[in-house]
Amino acid sequence: MCQRGRKETPLDCEVSPWSPWGLCKGKCGDSGVRHRTRYVLMHSANHGTACPLLEEEKKCTPDNCL
Repeated sequence: MCQRGRKETPLDCEVSPWSPWGLCKGKCGDSGVRHRTRYVLMHSANHGTACPLLEEEKKCTPDNCL
């Protein structure tokens, strides 16, 4: 049965908390990079808010050079 005029409830994307930052990888004397990630728990639907970035990276001093 077709239901005309029925509005679907928007569902926003849901993501997990960020993982801890990974080890700093790079060569001694150069800046390295470390990453952290999160995962999609529920994808958006019905024009809900899209998922945010799932990976971040930042510069760091390589761990083996401390």
